Amino acid sequence: MATTRPTTREDDDEVRPTLGQRPAGSATLTLTLASGGTLHFAASVNILQLSAEDRTFLFELIDRLHAYEKMQEERAAAHAAQQPSA
Repeated sequence: MATTRPTTREDDDEVRPTLGQRPAGSATLTLTLASGGTLHFAASVNILQLSAEDRTFLFELIDRLHAYEKMQEERAAAHAAQQPSA
């Protein structure tokens, strides 16, 4: 029979789950906005426990953030390509 260790704080970056809990996945994304400023997106969620509505919302949001990031990268590359070489 598998056992889960109780929560222990071994260092500032690692926390083990308590008995019966499943750790949530976590991720962050930082975007620089075209007109200035920075957007920090962080998610800590167990996607297997999300409702269909929440999963749809979350994945659409992630897709839009990635699309914006790609658009910004393409704009920056196009701008750099237009600059005269030194």
